[in-house]
Amino acid sequence: MNFHFKAHCPRCGTKNAAFTALSASSIFTPNLIDVFSICGICDRGAIATYSNAGAFSHSDFRSLKNCQLKSISPSPPSRKAPKYTPDNIASFYVQGLASLFTRHYDAAGSMFRKTLDTGLKNSFPAIQGSLSTRIKTAAKEHQLTPSLADLADHIRLEGNKAVHEEEPFSAEEAEDLQAFTELVLSYLYFLPGKLEEAQHKIAVRSKQMTDHKPRDAKTKG
Repeated sequence: MNFHFKAHCPRCGTKNAAFTALSASSIFTPNLIDVFSICGICDRGAIATYSNAGAFSHSDFRSLKNCQLKSISPSPPSRKAPKYTPDNIASFYVQGLASLFTRHYDAAGSMFRKTLDTGLKNSFPAIQGSLSTRIKTAAKEHQLTPSLADLADHIRLEGNKAVHEEEPFSAEEAEDLQAFTELVLSYLYFLPGKLEEAQHKIAVRSKQMTDHKPRDAKTKG
């Protein structure tokens, strides 16, 4: 008889998805067992690691109820925008992620395009016009590298496709837009944020060294 358990799916991101255990093998770490399982939502595989392996019987997967689920791999997908992304822009990106994980690919494509649009408006407020015009102007003014501008334009075009075309947006297209949008956000916010953080640390340490520098002894008269 099959054994079913609930866990957050590391593939589709569904919380408390129902998994079916298919096979199991003991691992070198004492008292642990790996169980190959299938998510009932996305039909993809994951490895569930249980403790108290001594209570498990390979002839009856129902004995897993006497074990404790420790972890599931691969790691669940991130549901956050890159660090330092402004809250409103991060919110649009997270909505795109949520749509991607629930397989609403057209919605995901449109949200990733909106993330790009608002991100460029926030980063380059002086640049006006349509999204296409703003991408070209940002590249011309060296605010975006040529390769990043090409990537941004691809997000724009594919996002338009997700919104306006009758043909459904595919999982691969949505996944590509997610990865490309994350790269743009990393360029606009994560890298500058990390640089500012590093510069702050350098300034603090420099001040500490100056404050603790021994003063020259007074010359005796």
